[in-house]
Parts: sequence; structure tokens; C-alpha cells
Amino acid sequence: MSDATVVETDPQVGRVLADRYRIVKLLGSGGMGSVYRAEHVHMQKSVAVKILHRHMTTNAEVVARFEREAVAAGRIEHPNVAAATDFGKLEDGSFYLALEYVEGKSLGDVLDQGPLSPYRALVVTRQIADALGAAHAAGIVHRDLKPDNVLLVERDGLSDFVKVLDFGIAKLHMDEGSGHKPLTQIGTIFGTPQYMSPEQGQGRTVDGRSDLYALGIMLYEMLAGKLPFDADDLVVLITRQVTEAPPPLPESIPAKVRALTAQLLEKKPEDRVQSAVELVDRVDELLGELASSSRAPGVSRAVSATSRSSAQRRFSEARSGERPLAVATRALHGALAVLRTGLAAAERTLVRRVPALGRPVTLGATTLPLFALLGGGLALALLGALLAVLVAPSHASKQHGADAAGTARAPVTSEEARERALVSRALTGDQRALAELEALPPRQRTLDDARALGRGRCAVGEWAACMAAYRTGILSFTALRQDPVLLADVHAAAFEPVASEEALRLAAHQLGENGLDLLWDVWQSSRQKPELQSVNRRARQFLDDTAVREHASRELSLVFDVERAEKKRRCAEAKALLSKVADYGDERLLPLLDRFKLTRGCGFVDLADCWECLRGNKDLATARAAAAGRHGPSFSGQ
Repeated sequence: MSDATVVETDPQVGRVLADRYRIVKLLGSGGMGSVYRAEHVHMQKSVAVKILHRHMTTNAEVVARFEREAVAAGRIEHPNVAAATDFGKLEDGSFYLALEYVEGKSLGDVLDQGPLSPYRALVVTRQIADALGAAHAAGIVHRDLKPDNVLLVERDGLSDFVKVLDFGIAKLHMDEGSGHKPLTQIGTIFGTPQYMSPEQGQGRTVDGRSDLYALGIMLYEMLAGKLPFDADDLVVLITRQVTEAPPPLPESIPAKVRALTAQLLEKKPEDRVQSAVELVDRVDELLGELASSSRAPGVSRAVSATSRSSAQRRFSEARSGERPLAVATRALHGALAVLRTGLAAAERTLVRRVPALGRPVTLGATTLPLFALLGGGLALALLGALLAVLVAPSHASKQHGADAAGTARAPVTSEEARERALVSRALTGDQRALAELEALPPRQRTLDDARALGRGRCAVGEWAACMAAYRTGILSFTALRQDPVLLADVHAAAFEPVASEEALRLAAHQLGENGLDLLWDVWQSSRQKPELQSVNRRARQFLDDTAVREHASRELSLVFDVERAEKKRRCAEAKALLSKVADYGDERLLPLLDRFKLTRGCGFVDLADCWECLRGNKDLATARAAAAGRHGPSFSGQ
């Protein structure tokens, strides 16, 4: 849907469709229809309009495919999906579909210029996976994912913001009786063989894991600069997809990135990554690791040839012990970010596979899961060793000082001082400092830059710009997802009309379990405030989204479980959950638990006790007392 160079001789140009879309330019045309850039005559907003060729309207299969795209795109609400805004039938019998207009380059055009760096490829992959997660949660399988259906656009200072297009052959899981009949050919004949999963190429039933295979092909192509399987003969190509292993990726690509790509390209769906949500988590971990290593381009500010020697000199000084405290501090912050990522990964994998590792252990007033206690002890030992190595030379140098070296400790360079001052000013909302940081390409910004761009905009009440800055920063620095100041700003922005939607969407899709906790807090805080009912309703919509809920922490997942048991009036289910409430439930459960005390609400005129199975022992009281002693997450900032 970008402005391709097309000779505009089409008779539709200049016409007003459905009394509201003025056709401005022909963007492209194919066998099924044409795509135009149009302007909404009332809103003066550009849209893309697809019009099915008149002679194709007699083909029921093609019409069904066109309608299927409209329904699919309309059901997916995600920033990385080109949204459908309108669908209808024109006077001449042809159909039209209005879509969000997007200007950018297709990923296919970008790949024509050569492979991408592993970091850039993962940033693109993460956004596609996030979009697929929303589609799969809506019961939609794309089935024609390929580079030409992915646009990279400039947005919020990010040059690789993804928009996934063309759900024209998507498979929708409709409820029985919905009136939609399954397409007999689409998905078996249609599709792009170079990106088809083995099961789709063989005409078997497909699900979301088929899209993940296609994304694996794209990731391979982004990394290697070429397809893993290709052939001029269709039968030969599909046979290779079904039977052959992909050629090894170059050794220069990080081993974990190669391993993830290989897993996505497993022939059997059950051997692949099992969901788009899981893939987002896996990619986030890899991005975090690459961001903390020199392999990630642009993670630290780019240096010129003249300043590179200065950077090398400062590193040499640090190693010699002349500036170790600053190095130790940076190393400590980096190590803590990695440890947080590691503990989150442990929660997702070890604890869920070995429940005993999640058993709470109380030390004084603090209760921790067993895995965190064990891992934390090891982590502290490692950090202690790191600090000892880095700080000890500083202590020695203080003992000898000028007597040994004859010179004082090397001062902070003027460039370092300027950068620190720039970030400090930006944090307070200084417009010149913010403009200077925003002028840097995203890949040349540091973590401190990204944090300052968001905090600074929020500090002066520019809530929408603040959310945009944080969203861009998180794509490069996943450690920001844990930043308490960012979380406090997102929480505050959720109650600001100009930024509420962006704040809630950011929490739902990019902040992981912290985002879910934040959404719950917003929902609870706005329940009794009539002026915030739209915020309350939107927060709850995100909380009820299956794909979003998969990111919930163990504690919030328990809240959802208890909430379901209470709503469904399932006494036995509620009783079974009380032991978990006692083990790790927190104060967010108290309103739900108090409803179990009510002895009315069921049976004839609601006079019967819904929770009779909870009577006769102290389990409910014990569970409530335990939950009351554990505070839920707070987002008031530091």
C-alpha cells in the first residue's frame, strides 16, 4: 500500500466511492482487483481502498476471499496490523475494502539490498510475531505471510516499524452457526510456496504454527540474504519444504539466533515454537542479550573515527583501575538487567516444569520463591566477585595515590560530561535537550537516552509523545520494561485522555507481566469513577484478551483463576485454589475472597449459599489472612 509508480489512467481516479472516498491515485493492480490511495472526503484522511474487479464478483470463491480479508482485518486490533476501516458493495456490484493507509517499503524490497543484522532482523521478527499473536487470539491464521506482505514504515523515530498486510486467504475459526462457510480452495491452491509450511503445502489442516513456520523462513532470509528453499518447479519446491533441512546459517550469526530460526523451521508443528506469544518472549530475551553485547549495532551511541580512539582510551583507563567505580556501576546495572531477564525466564520455564521450585520460602519479612532464592544467591556471589575485581584496584590506587603514579585520577572527559548533562536536562523536560536526543537515529541512542526521551516528555505533560518515545525505546532496550519510572509514567498516562489508549496498549503488548499488573491496577482504580468509565472498559478489554493474559505473572494468573471460579459459581474450583492463595496470593484477591463469605446468591430467589463447600473449616480465613499480608505491585514511581 505504498506509493508505487503507476501510470494513472484508471477511470476510478477522481471518483467518489460510497459518498466518502475520493480516489486519488492508483497504487497497483492485479488479477483480483486494484488498490488505490483515497481521501475520506469528510475526515480528510488518507486511506487505502481495494476494489474487486467487476468481472470477479461472479466468482463466489474470490468474493468469499475478499470478504474474508475484510472480516479478518476488522477483527484484529494491533498497532502492527494494517487495520480495516470499512467494507461494502458499490452500485455496479463490485466490492470495496478500506484499509489504513501506510507509506513505507516492503520487507521484500529491503531484502533485495542484502541481509539484515541479527539485531535488526529480531526487531522486525518480534513485531511480526506480536501481530500474529493478536491475529491468532482472534481466531485468524494468516496463511500467506511473506516479505511482500510486511511493510516497514517510519514511525515515532523508528525506521523499522512493522505493518502486516493482506489477510486475504486467512483462515478464520468461526463459531458454528456464524453463517460463514469454509473456503474450499483458498489455502490449498493460494499461498506462496517459498513460505508455505510443510502441512500447508500438503493441503493438511493448519493453525498458528504454520504462520510461525513462514516467519521462520522470513527470519532465515533476513539473516542469510536468501531463502532456505527455492526451485522453479512447484512440486520440487514443496517437496524440499516437506523433506529437507534448511542449509546452516553463517557462523557469524549468534548461536541462539540460529537455534531459534532452526526451531521455527521444524517440519512437525509440535516441534516448533508453539505460539506467537512464546516467540515474542524468546525474541525479547535474545534482544536483551544482544543489547548487552557488542554484537548489537547501535546499542551504544555510534562514535566517529576520531572519537573511537577516545573510547578505547577510556576503556583502557577503566581496566587499569583509574575509573573503576563508574565501570562497576555500569556493569552492576547491566548485570542486574540480565539477572532480571534470567529470573523471568526461570519463572516461565523451570517453575512451570518443576512446581516445587516455586514453593515460597520466608526469610524474616520477605517471602521469595525457592528458585529466586537459589538463583539470587548465585547471582549475588557473581556480582560480589565482579565488584571486588573492579573496585579493589580503586582502593589500591587510593593507598598509593600520587606517591605511586605522581598524577591524580583521570577526569571525566568533556564529551562524557556533555552527554551526562544532556541526559540530565532531557529528564527534566528541557525542550532543547529532548530535541537533540530525538535527532539521533534510534540505533545510536543509549539506554539512558531512551529513558530520558520518555521521562522528559511526561515531565512536561506531553503524554502522547512520552508514550511514543517509550514504545520506541523498548524495541531497542527491553530492560526498559522493568524500569519503575517508565511504569509510573505509563500508569499516569493511562488516565490522560490524549494518551490513554496508547498507554494501555503499551502495557498490554510491550511490558510483559508488569504491563498486566499495571492494567489490573488501572482497572481497579477507575471502577468507581464515572468520568473514567471509558478507561475502565478499555483496560478490562485488554485484561480479557487471551493473548495478553498469557503474559500475566503467577500471582495475577491466580487472581484470574479465582475470578473465573467466582463468576461461574464453581465452589469446588474455588476451594481447590485456596491452597495457592495461601502460598502466594496477594491483596488483589481480597475483594474476591470476601464474596465467598456471602451465604446468599444461588438457588431459589438467590437465597441459597453458593459457597457451601467452603464452610466448616478455616481454609478460607487462612487463605485470606495470607493474601492480606502480601502487597500487590505499586506504580506510583520512585
